[in-house]
Amino acid sequence: MNSIPFDNEQDPTRRAIIGAMNRLFAGTPQRSNGRLNVSQLAIEANVKRWHLTHQHADLRQLFQTKATELETKRTSNVHSSDAFEELEEEAQGAAGPLQDLGSASSALRDHLEPAVPGERCPLRPRR
Repeated sequence: MNSIPFDNEQDPTRRAIIGAMNRLFAGTPQRSNGRLNVSQLAIEANVKRWHLTHQHADLRQLFQTKATELETKRTSNVHSSDAFEELEEEAQGAAGPLQDLGSASSALRDHLEPAVPGERCPLRPRR
């Protein structure tokens, strides 16, 4: 995920919050448990929670929006991997019958091959 730039920010609290957001989104928290919620963001930024809820509500809203997007992506990836695993299991289940068909085909081919090389064996009885 792209990091949130804080080049134009002069307020050290805002810089700390944005840095914490970037670490949480990157999955590299330093102070918190890494959960994507406002309380953990405050812990990660080493600021009181009220800074996020009252003083810097725009950053809180940005964090919650990006956290929701990230969670949606993770959820869709989980569903995709579940669907892939189901298809893989179906393919493995079909491998047995396909192998049986291959064996039956080989046995039939062996049965129909002429005993004398070069001699043709008709597939249908002549009338």
